[in-house]
Amino acid sequence: MNVGKLGLLPPVIMIIAVVAPLMLNVHLYAVNDQPNDKYPKSKQMEFQTIEKGYFSMHNSPAYYVIQTEDEWANVWNHHDISIPQRSPPEIDFSKSTVIAVFMGEFNTGGYEIEIRNIFDMNHLVVVKIEKTYPGKGCCVIEAFTHPYHIVKTDKISKEITFDTVERIVECP
Repeated sequence: MNVGKLGLLPPVIMIIAVVAPLMLNVHLYAVNDQPNDKYPKSKQMEFQTIEKGYFSMHNSPAYYVIQTEDEWANVWNHHDISIPQRSPPEIDFSKSTVIAVFMGEFNTGGYEIEIRNIFDMNHLVVVKIEKTYPGKGCCVIEAFTHPYHIVKTDKISKEITFDTVERIVECP
């Protein structure tokens, strides 16, 4: 076998360059796919995003559990920035609950709010929310932003609580 001047180093580096990212992806997938240890006896509920973004008329932080068409129209009309304003998407509230979370107003971009999971804990439902903030040195848009996330899930008739985590994105 002719290994050349550098010996076995180039093939080893190639193997590490190919295998290491795969191992990292498997590890990240395994960590992110595990059920939340904080909610071991829970069932994860499916949900569908109605709308998610950074520009809303809703200026203050708020979490809403919407169970009726009137509540839905009120929250939607307070949120929608379209001109002319759009009608709220149709929801069958006999079968669905809408959850809307608003992060408030910021004078730059780089902020985000996301409903990550909804857990049915038998006696109550927990909505896991992640708020993201830009770290020092991050390049962000210079504009007022109002991050929000609105989802629809199966009808919830139990007490609902919100569990919020905050994350800062570090930028080089």
